[in-house]
Amino acid sequence: EFARGPNRERMASWLFSDFEPPLLDWAIERATMHPKGASFVDLDKFWAQSWPATVICCALSVNPPEAHQRRTAEKLGADWHEMEAGHYPMLNHPEEMARLLMLAAEKRVCWWGAPNAISNGRRYRWNFYRFGRP
Repeated sequence: EFARGPNRERMASWLFSDFEPPLLDWAIERATMHPKGASFVDLDKFWAQSWPATVICCALSVNPPEAHQRRTAEKLGADWHEMEAGHYPMLNHPEEMARLLMLAAEKRVCWWGAPNAISNGRRYRWNFYRFGRP
């Protein structure tokens, strides 16, 4: 009543179609439904924002379709990557997924501080850090 999603047979043939046992069994045992309330969120604010983004299109996944992912990448001005993987690449292609996530993270610069900000009598300047490496 409060959640929706595919049953276990549909998960096996659709969401996890590129999985082999025992990974298939492991994934199905841990899969949960989506809360219905999350499906009715107003996304206008989301699409009105702008931030660095990366879309990783999984070619073996039917959901979401490639056309939707391309529209998303275009709307967000996102970098585009493709993988020969299904809907959950982090489970059966963890090394390739981690590599793509690290590529995306390394392109992003984290800004701390403010230009010539004064805090507690001390003057600070912009500090630029790459993720994980000051």
